[in-house]
Amino acid sequence: MGGVLGSLRWTDSTVPTRRLWLAGGVVVLNVADVLLTKAVLHHGGVEANPVMAGLMGGLAAPLGLKMVIAGLAGILLMLCPADAKLGERAMTAVVALYGVIVVWNTVVLGLLKLR
Repeated sequence: MGGVLGSLRWTDSTVPTRRLWLAGGVVVLNVADVLLTKAVLHHGGVEANPVMAGLMGGLAAPLGLKMVIAGLAGILLMLCPADAKLGERAMTAVVALYGVIVVWNTVVLGLLKLR
């Protein structure tokens, strides 16, 4: 049971642990983004992303879309050669971006609750 996606093995040194953390971070932050956005909308906020605005009526569609995109990004990162740094740098930037988005949504939610 060592293999996933052909030669990719979670315990294999060809997949650096930091890549697993980055991929997991993207997934967790995307879920947090959807849940916080739903809470902001519930308190009278507005979804600024026109692509997601139409999907935010429910929970399954935005979560599903975010999980597919985050999952594909994670798989692509895992498939990058171990010595390639561009994929890790790009994913680090995505994690940082979603970290800022989650903090922003948290601040907006807090302000809306104060009204």
